Amino acid sequence: MHTRSAVSLSAAAVLLLACEPDTEPPTASSTPDMTRHEVSPEVRRRVSAQLERFSTMPMLLAAERLDIAKVRGKSVKPRHNDKSQGAKKLTDVPVAADPNADENEPTVAANPKKKKLLVAGAHFITDMVRCEARHSSDGGRSWSAPVLMPQLTGTSQCSDPVLAYSPDGRRVFYAYMDIKDFPAADYDIVVSYSSDDGASWIGPFIALDGAADAFLYDKPWIGTSDDASKYVYVTATRFDLTGDGDCHIAFARSTDGGTAFGGPQTLDHSTGGCGVDASPVVQGSRPAGGKHGNVLVAWYNSGTDGWLNGSFNIRTRHSSDFGATFGPVVDAVTDASEAPFWEGPFACYARWWLSMGPSVAIDAAGGAHIGYTHDPVPGSETAEDGDVRYATSSGAPYTTWSRPITINDDGTASAQGFVALDVKSGKPQATWIDTRLPTSGAPECNGDVENLFYDVFSSTHQGHGWSSNVRVSGKSSRADFIFIGDYIDLAAAARYSVWTDRRDKFSIFDFEDDVWGSGTHRVQSVALR
Repeated sequence: MHTRSAVSLSAAAVLLLACEPDTEPPTASSTPDMTRHEVSPEVRRRVSAQLERFSTMPMLLAAERLDIAKVRGKSVKPRHNDKSQGAKKLTDVPVAADPNADENEPTVAANPKKKKLLVAGAHFITDMVRCEARHSSDGGRSWSAPVLMPQLTGTSQCSDPVLAYSPDGRRVFYAYMDIKDFPAADYDIVVSYSSDDGASWIGPFIALDGAADAFLYDKPWIGTSDDASKYVYVTATRFDLTGDGDCHIAFARSTDGGTAFGGPQTLDHSTGGCGVDASPVVQGSRPAGGKHGNVLVAWYNSGTDGWLNGSFNIRTRHSSDFGATFGPVVDAVTDASEAPFWEGPFACYARWWLSMGPSVAIDAAGGAHIGYTHDPVPGSETAEDGDVRYATSSGAPYTTWSRPITINDDGTASAQGFVALDVKSGKPQATWIDTRLPTSGAPECNGDVENLFYDVFSSTHQGHGWSSNVRVSGKSSRADFIFIGDYIDLAAAARYSVWTDRRDKFSIFDFEDDVWGSGTHRVQSVALR
């Protein structure tokens, strides 16, 4: 199995974690010349002030570049890395399992006209962080070799990959970050497209253009219309690196099939600093396109009671003209309490707070659906760090929403989160990360084994309520100390889920990840380890 080198450590922050037990982390002199520049104190200050609010991979990349060793009290440069390995059992399908790369934060989309044609994306991390695409012609039973996505420069790195098909099935769109190296903090959101179901790609085209050292874009998502193939919608979070350091939810659209995007619209923003005192953090936006020009964007807003403290909102804005203009902000959900920064108990495991970000979809009849995570027990002292929640609205303009209900039916004190919700099968379907199954083995963190393993579970809305939860993953994965990605994904039209998989790991400090997938033909009954 692949062992990380000092070179790979410097280029991708998730690879920072490969130091031997009694050695110091690599110094700047060990890194490639193309990624080494002096960072000015002002750039360091600006980026450091926003660091925790970034999505995880950009956070780790920036922390490594600025030589920041701890984030929220946890070292992101552990001094050891347990690389013991076990044999993989092919119960599910390995979508992306290159032994010489880390692959995580997966996305998947199904061709709406030929549902056995699937395209998947993920991080591909070796000496740099890139994004890959793979395709399947048999409903996800087998997958192609990877194609690395094009970037704006030869040294750009990639993050936050996400896919969406046009409604006519002729193009599949791939949105991702283009991260230029310091000393200029220049993060753009770009889109490439494929006209051959993921075999080759054209692009990238800039959807949201950051301004070096002034503001950057993070955490993109992409959506398309249900009945007009020329429209492509992209959202992201804009982080200001000047003034108070505010954050904003930004929206851009293409009216020509993804090659040109109009100027951004701001859908929500903080004032007085992003998460400073009563100023909210806004993050995790996603657009959903319906029929007849309807577009709905949903995102997380921490509220004015303090970031990661107290209640929070899932906010929405609606457009009836393909995203040309938007109506007012609607608080679709106000829920308590916020998920912790790190998954517990006692912040033992990977970054968790972005599990509150919503997944949003519009069904064929025009109804809207939102899934997200809240923590029913405040703080991270217990293993109860998340439940999967659901709210719905009957139709545009989506100003009235149901009270949120809990989808997971485990009844245990455990963590559920990172829900992916889709309606392309005709019924709302949800899939998520779930730690409910009993654990065995030696404790690895503060004497606890709770939440040490995770699975993927799923449920389908049956008209009068959600079905009993079913286990999708065939074997449990061991938790990671830092990062398993900020989302998993679901293509409901093909009933196919993808997730970051760690079933072959024997330690939370083994940081190599794979991407696995499963369709309904492989759904497993719940079984103990």
